[in-house]
Amino acid sequence: MESNKEKLESDISQLAIQHREDLRAEYVRGEVRRLESNKKQAEEYLRTTAKAMVREREIMLGQLDEARMKLNSLKVAFSKRSEEGKRGNDSHQLAQAVLSIKHKTGEGLPFADALEVLGPLAKDDEFIALVVASIPSHVAEKGAMSSTQLQEWFWEVEKDAARVALLPAEGAGFLSTMLSYAASFARVREDSSGEADAEGGVESALSAARALITDGKFYESAALLEKSFGSTSAMAIFSEWVQAARDRARVDQAVMVLEASAVTKAKSLS
Repeated sequence: MESNKEKLESDISQLAIQHREDLRAEYVRGEVRRLESNKKQAEEYLRTTAKAMVREREIMLGQLDEARMKLNSLKVAFSKRSEEGKRGNDSHQLAQAVLSIKHKTGEGLPFADALEVLGPLAKDDEFIALVVASIPSHVAEKGAMSSTQLQEWFWEVEKDAARVALLPAEGAGFLSTMLSYAASFARVREDSSGEADAEGGVESALSAARALITDGKFYESAALLEKSFGSTSAMAIFSEWVQAARDRARVDQAVMVLEASAVTKAKSLS
């Protein structure tokens, strides 16, 4: 009886131990399942988060690209507007300077101040720089004689020049010089090939020069006088006028070119 009791107690104890081990094993399995579930949830969360981050990054990159394109467009527009503004300002300065130079040269006044206005433009425009450089500085500072002044001056000197037009400039003997002077004073027409014999003589050359001067062709008139009277005493009388006429021709040519450039620049803005 006693042995049965002990056996029963031993069996009960074994069952209790087994039950606790079963409970412990079930608990461990439950924990493993829970941890695996948590792990799967964490992995799924990480995948979802990563996808969201990638998507968000793609959206942000797209927004950055769009913003960059807009910024570049603004830069281009601003640069174009600035360039147009600069070209407009340059065109206005050029037009004002040309008008000033044209007015002052028309009156025979100095125009160095108006020419200085073209200095900044000449730094960026080689063509304008070449035109400005073609005008002698002393002409700009003192002014080029006007067309009217050159005409009146020519009328004053041509009579004196005509009287000595047949006199050699140098190297002639006394008798030769006196005969030449007499011929010149009396307007003797000689059938010769001398430089003073320009298509009919002194009067013909002077008449041709007067016509060129009236037409404002000062460079051509200066060239004609040099050709016709270059080796005669008349050239000493004409020399200063010839230089003044050439200075005037340079200024007229420069003004014409600058005026054309101003018109071209103005048209390019419209």
